[in-house]
Amino acid sequence: WESAPASKVPEDAHPGLRVAASDGIVRGTPGEDPQDQLIAADHTAFLLCADTNTHVDIDPQGIARCRWNDCGAWQALSIEPLSVPGRVALKAHTGKYVDVVDGSMLARSASPSAWLVMVAGLDEWEQLRAGFKVHLKHEASGLWARAEVSSDERRLVVGPDMNGASAFSLQKQTWRVPTLQPAQCPVTIRHLMTHTSGLDYSGQEEKPLTALDALGRLLVKRCERGEVDDLAQWTAEVAKLPLRCQPGSRYQYGVSTDVLGRLVEVLGRAPLDVVLRERVLEPLGMSSTSFATSREAASERLATLYKFTVPGEIPEMLDDPEGNEGSDWVPPRGPAPIFGGGGGVETVRGGLLSSMSDYLRFGHMLLGKGELNGVRILRRSTVELMTEVNHLGLVLGDPSATIGPGDNRGFCLLGGLELASSRPNEDVSRHPGIYGWGGWASTIFRVSPASGIVFVFMTNCIGVEERVEKLLLRRVGEALRDGEGSVADSRPRRWWLAWPITASWLTATAALLAALAAGLVARRVRAGA
Repeated sequence: WESAPASKVPEDAHPGLRVAASDGIVRGTPGEDPQDQLIAADHTAFLLCADTNTHVDIDPQGIARCRWNDCGAWQALSIEPLSVPGRVALKAHTGKYVDVVDGSMLARSASPSAWLVMVAGLDEWEQLRAGFKVHLKHEASGLWARAEVSSDERRLVVGPDMNGASAFSLQKQTWRVPTLQPAQCPVTIRHLMTHTSGLDYSGQEEKPLTALDALGRLLVKRCERGEVDDLAQWTAEVAKLPLRCQPGSRYQYGVSTDVLGRLVEVLGRAPLDVVLRERVLEPLGMSSTSFATSREAASERLATLYKFTVPGEIPEMLDDPEGNEGSDWVPPRGPAPIFGGGGGVETVRGGLLSSMSDYLRFGHMLLGKGELNGVRILRRSTVELMTEVNHLGLVLGDPSATIGPGDNRGFCLLGGLELASSRPNEDVSRHPGIYGWGGWASTIFRVSPASGIVFVFMTNCIGVEERVEKLLLRRVGEALRDGEGSVADSRPRRWWLAWPITASWLTATAALLAALAAGLVARRVRAGA
């Protein structure tokens, strides 16, 4: 915020938490500058589906969906006018163009594919504007775009009838530094634990999408240059940045868990890595979990970190222990000076390293209500408070509140919590009461208290988590449905793996910190308090 032009600083700015009154996006509402509403090929645009109230997003495999009401990196599009009037090409953030393949909309084409844009209320148009309500027709096939509203994946597909097509609202990013307003309430510990603090992941993408992203990116770069030394300094700098929304107003995933890392340091009276090691890792025998490792151990066990960036192409290599530059988790490049509680302080560095067996030990401690092999880490009542309550619902005043449209998960203090479904027998992948976290590098753990099952899956590849998680949940549900039943009471505890244990080290972070933070503040955090 301090780096913003002085002319953009609101006259009433004063020390304290400030909230962005706008996100710099024009939506065609009254009061907007008409020139801001014009959409050209070099602008960042978004499509909001009226049927689902969610934005079109393109995943790293190029699959077009409507899942989140969010103008983020995956939702960014370039709408390029073609030589034929009324026709455009849709270019995704991956650099690929949206086309139709086997009845689905996919962004995997290297060349533009023409889409006819029908604007509600207009027979013809010269330039698109934010606020236009449009239908999209694929010119080559003659098929109309629509969202699968009945599907959890909400893919964009095509059909022959315009009457069944989805309407989309055009939106545009202006990059204007937003006006700010005072926070209506302070950020509480419960806000941080439920990602309702107003903090987001501004600045984590190499290419910012908003003015808030640009401000956040300045702090990320300062951390990567070593200008910010520890969590205490970083938290103080984060407090100067505008919040994305008012505290307690909605779920917004972001650096809240990293701020909890500083809270753990204050309450634990020691650096984050020391508190984690003494209170969680050593008592549970998690000897392969740390913020860094030696060159020898990395050579034998540290997995390469990949990221899907362009559909159909080889994933980008983000961290290669065997490469000439070495790993960000191995000296001299690592560890990062700031231990990220959620791994969101720098672009890549800062999160924990762990192994399959270690993460399973952590999961079985939770399944044992805070105890594993006679070692108690958390009180039983603390674990029950953390995992059996939809804390997101408590914050928002709605017991059925979920983390996103079409998602059946609330949020406990250890990640997503599957809520009871009104159609419990229709989807075997849904298990009410199951909870857990999915990590940035597709490091997934889930605990199912009713079934007595813990499973862990790790790929160390960014961009595959959601599809893998749904497949795993479906397979577990099928096994239980087909006769496995509950193992909680009738069978001895077993180690369930979604993938064979290997010697690789893999990234994981936030769940361990959330458990530790909840234990340290358990007396302050109570359901309904």
